Amino acid sequence: MRRSLVSLGLAVACLASPVLMNSAQAFKVSFAGAAKQELLTYLQNYNAFTAKFTLKATDPKGKVLNEQSGELRAQKPSNLYLHQTSPVENYLAVYNNQITYYDPFVEQVTISALDKNKPMPFLYLLNTKSEAWDNVSVQKADGCYDIQDSALKQSYKSLRVCLNDGNLTEFSYVEANGNQASYKFSNFTVTSLGADSFKVNYPANAKVTRK
Repeated sequence: MRRSLVSLGLAVACLASPVLMNSAQAFKVSFAGAAKQELLTYLQNYNAFTAKFTLKATDPKGKVLNEQSGELRAQKPSNLYLHQTSPVENYLAVYNNQITYYDPFVEQVTISALDKNKPMPFLYLLNTKSEAWDNVSVQKADGCYDIQDSALKQSYKSLRVCLNDGNLTEFSYVEANGNQASYKFSNFTVTSLGADSFKVNYPANAKVTRK
């Protein structure tokens, strides 16, 4: 699993006056609320999508820890399929609250239950129920939405979603230790997906471990 995944300003003058401060804070809250609603509206417009991806993971000093590329399939509310094709091939699927990871090089499969107490960052692209976003704050800048959620603070500092011409172009997150993972997407396509799209095929002689 180590190779799979290495593992989103007000003017200073506002500080001079309580009246200006209150007005500025109200504007900021209003703007943040609008940004969250704007992002949710976009995410609610599709049920499933596919894309090609490149991933770059870096440490807090910017040193590259990992680079990958492959294809992604995603479907609401929580189905996900990542096929990494470079630098090595592996598969990661989340379907019906079950995680399946397959490493063809060692012909080993690991199957485990999705821990809902440890939400996967990608699920923010799929869970658009309003209650899931109650404690989420969103700020928008240059076509990107920076997301912070108190429920994630033990594992992640922030997440970012970037859009361009109606297409999802980037999804990134910063872990609590400062490491950052950035996915860049191409060939983003809104589509319909069936159960077979999230099935990981592996040989009958593969070693299967269930956790």
